Amino acid sequence: MKNLAIFTLLSLTACSAQAPINLTAQTPCPNAPNCVSTYSQKEQHRIEPYTLHRIEPYTLHPNSSWKSFTAHIQKMKNVKILKKSANTLHTVFTTDILHFQDDVIFQKENNTIHFRSASRLGYHDLGKNRSRMEDLQKKLQKATIIK
Repeated sequence: MKNLAIFTLLSLTACSAQAPINLTAQTPCPNAPNCVSTYSQKEQHRIEPYTLHRIEPYTLHPNSSWKSFTAHIQKMKNVKILKKSANTLHTVFTTDILHFQDDVIFQKENNTIHFRSASRLGYHDLGKNRSRMEDLQKKLQKATIIK
């Protein structure tokens, strides 16, 4: 019974968090282990940025563009686009089971895509933000959008 009460409370609060204001890919991760960032200097938060795929030094692969990248993200399950600009994409990824929301901000600089992925609620994410970004990397590589 106690577990059911905790599950219900988590389920209700997971959907109620507000989107943080003025997040960027450069916003530092909190001290909690629920965030990864390409800009972080701390090992627990550090993750490598994505690089758009080039077929020669000055030519991007036909699939490799910011437009292709954002279109791929928009087609993903459980993703909502909050804000989109020429070089920035602010998204919310929602987990399948408890519907926890994670803010993911992508920022394009030349042919590099920096990002920050962080949970809105809770202290620990059980590695979800890191595994999501690593899985996304594999999918984008398979689609020849990134290297």
